[in-house]
Amino acid sequence: AFTTAQGTVVTPDVQLGYRYDAAADDLRTTLIALDGTVFRGVGLGLNPNSALVGASLTAHNGAWSGFVRYRATLSSNWTNQSVEAGFRWVF
Repeated sequence: AFTTAQGTVVTPDVQLGYRYDAAADDLRTTLIALDGTVFRGVGLGLNPNSALVGASLTAHNGAWSGFVRYRATLSSNWTNQSVEAGFRWVF
């Protein structure tokens, strides 16, 4: 964290990581019709290996604070991303 000349405390954050999810590789299900016929569902075959990346910036000064955050999970055949922002003023 560092403080600006106006007294605002700014805190940056970086996230790096790795995730392995064995269940993502084959999400096939068995489907059974009312008459008992069995169907094999189609599996998605997602890559179980993914990288976690993110960055955020938080600032506060006196009665207010705010943040901006980005997070992503990246793989060869899928991604998941989110962006968040917030502001709080205490009185």
